[in-house]
Amino acid sequence: MFYEAVIILIDIFHASFPRPNRYLDSKSTL
Repeated sequence: MFYEAVIILIDIFHASFPRPNRYLDSKSTL
């Protein structure tokens, strides 16, 4: 539940701020 919200927030963040793939790595680990 909570992790889903975090992942969605990260996706929105990516849409707004294309950053290095460190966040993508964290998403894969989650």
